[in-house]
Amino acid sequence: MNKLKMSLMALPVGLMVACGGSQQATDAANSASYNNASMDVDANETALVSGIVPEGIVAIPADGSHDAATAAGPGSDCHPYLFLRTRAQIHDLNRGLKRVLDHVADALAVANKTAGKVHTWTHVANGYSRTLVFTETSTDVYQWSLSLSSATVPAAVVASGQVDRTKATSSTHEVSGNVTLDFSALKTVVTTEKASGQIVDTYVVNDAGKTVRIQVENYHWDISDPGQGLSTYADKLAGTARNDNFVFSRVKGKGGSIKAQTEMVFLCPSDSSTMSKLPQLATVDLVSRWKVSGTTVVGRSDGMISGGQYPSFGINRVVATSCHTATAESAPQSDASGYWMLKSEDASNHLIAGGNYSYSSSTAATGAAVQPAACDASFNPIPTLSDTNGTNDYNFAGVNFTDASTFPIPL
Repeated sequence: MNKLKMSLMALPVGLMVACGGSQQATDAANSASYNNASMDVDANETALVSGIVPEGIVAIPADGSHDAATAAGPGSDCHPYLFLRTRAQIHDLNRGLKRVLDHVADALAVANKTAGKVHTWTHVANGYSRTLVFTETSTDVYQWSLSLSSATVPAAVVASGQVDRTKATSSTHEVSGNVTLDFSALKTVVTTEKASGQIVDTYVVNDAGKTVRIQVENYHWDISDPGQGLSTYADKLAGTARNDNFVFSRVKGKGGSIKAQTEMVFLCPSDSSTMSKLPQLATVDLVSRWKVSGTTVVGRSDGMISGGQYPSFGINRVVATSCHTATAESAPQSDASGYWMLKSEDASNHLIAGGNYSYSSSTAATGAAVQPAACDASFNPIPTLSDTNGTNDYNFAGVNFTDASTFPIPL
């Protein structure tokens, strides 16, 4: 059995904005960048989002390499790959950020026109005219907007926000800000745009690390047919307005965390004879945290799936845990799950069915328990299948998945 790669490690954050200096307006405009606003869950995040196929919001059928056929309950025939899918969903969000904020970078390629406290950049290329306006409301605090138009469509404001550089100095880097991306406005100009709704991004970036919160508001994902015969469920998601919440935090050289509440479609279990048992949107609550331990990074992720078609099968929730390792933060992504566990539970958190895998013992089982020896002791207690009453299940009720608070980093 192959190791299941399913972690949510955050590797190096690219702090590419120069702080201090005389070109304050240009520096502020550069601060409204993809590098500041994105969630860096992979060292090569920029390359990934440039060509990624959206996949994080639909189920990935089992490939036969992981024996967890009944982990999601009676009649299931696939493993949901929950943590991989959340990572892919973050890639999709970053890809949306990049599509809009690249227009900011394009506008900054030309000299700005300055009139007092108002700074304007205009750039025309590839059939679109971009106008970026930064207005200094107080020293080193700017309100900004990006308008986009074409030869046949009048200008629409597709992004706006604020940049605060009051804590930046000639020797230290710190910038905070927010970005609102309006994909409904964007698609009136860019007719090939598939997403609609808004993404609201709030960030703080400094020499120590980075915190990003992304709120998805009435958002329709930019998906069509993701392949694997899942177009029916992709269409269902595309037609459903989403309101998700992601909070990412990282302390350079020490560790990081992700907290997320989102929605996904799971193909298992399902029964085509009953409408309520067909695949539906389910809610996913997830936390992931990691820490630098010597020359490696160790972490644990916990997820809970509820709603969707699961109640029709007598399933109150599906819970999952993964312990993972990676090379040092400065190295390329190279992480793997040393232990994973997935189980369905009733309303009393009693085990219905489950599957687990422990790399340390080279043992995999569906319905039988293995011990999570691969998990770092600092993440104890670890849920197992032998805990049939859910005693060691992660306490999801203790986390506010809808606010801006960061999940604690195990420093």
